[in-house]
Amino acid sequence: MSAEEPEGKPLRRITFLSAVLFAFMLINVGQLFRWQVLEYDYLLGLAKAEHDWYMEIAPLRGAIRDRNGHFLALDIFEFEVTAAPPMIANPGEVADRLAPLLDRPRSEILELLKSGQPHVRLARRVPQQIGETIESWGLRGIKVEPRPKRVCTENNLAAHVLGFVNETNNGYYGVEGYYNQILKGRAGEGQGERDPAGNYIPIGFYRLAPPRNGRDLVLTIDRTIQYMVEEELEKAIARYGAESGTIIVMEPKTGSILAMASYPSYDPNRFADTPAELFVNPSVSTHYEPGSVFKIITMAAGLDAGVITPQSTFYDSGSIEVGGRTIMNWDRRGHGLVTMTDVLAQ
Repeated sequence: MSAEEPEGKPLRRITFLSAVLFAFMLINVGQLFRWQVLEYDYLLGLAKAEHDWYMEIAPLRGAIRDRNGHFLALDIFEFEVTAAPPMIANPGEVADRLAPLLDRPRSEILELLKSGQPHVRLARRVPQQIGETIESWGLRGIKVEPRPKRVCTENNLAAHVLGFVNETNNGYYGVEGYYNQILKGRAGEGQGERDPAGNYIPIGFYRLAPPRNGRDLVLTIDRTIQYMVEEELEKAIARYGAESGTIIVMEPKTGSILAMASYPSYDPNRFADTPAELFVNPSVSTHYEPGSVFKIITMAAGLDAGVITPQSTFYDSGSIEVGGRTIMNWDRRGHGLVTMTDVLAQ
């Protein structure tokens, strides 16, 4: 100790340093307490999310066929292309190869590949041929996974009968909506562990629950009759300048629906571009007076009971009173003495 230095100054220095070290120790203890006690569950969840691997395995939706086994709706496969940027050593070269096939600007793909994120999506709904081509290249850090897509094989044929399926594999309207739970099946799942680069660890924990595919549905619809009915309906709409129309063809002995067509219609494969009012099936969801359509039922009942013949006559005065209400012919005219054959024809 020098002669000029005050006698208590070293002690004050030691006390100050001790206080600083004690404060640092308290801060460290507090931080450890926060991490290990207060935020333990939160941090553990982050660690598990980084370490654990989980994937939902989509089931195949059941196919829909006509009475003769022809496919009306089924699943095909498209592909989703993703990337793990930390694993890609030459992002420029990879972007050059992917850009033309994915139909995206090279600059956008390159930006994603240089983002440094663990995983990025490069493209969805990639056609099967392109997806299989990219997969065959074996590019490190590029992953190609199949994704099911619902397709109506005949486009707008029987659209109101079938309905449509959205991107979450849920059906709406028609039989796709009514039998959705039977058709959609149940998703499976895979769980495991991954390393810091996001790669699956083969020797780690692994669990697989396979998906349960949906059940197929066979309709009484006949594809050929349905096509003919829709074609004739469109001709009639054009010929008479009508706004809409509906035709139902049934098998008399069983009541099976062989064809059910309404106009205007839509393409279930492009439901996102369709006005919502076209989704409703007028054949079963629209209220209207049957009018002359019901004459067939009345006439069939009379013939079956033997109370009339095709030559039986009836005097048509043009109106009839029922329950205090006067019901008139569509043309508000009387047609005099007519046969049952005339009644059906008018």
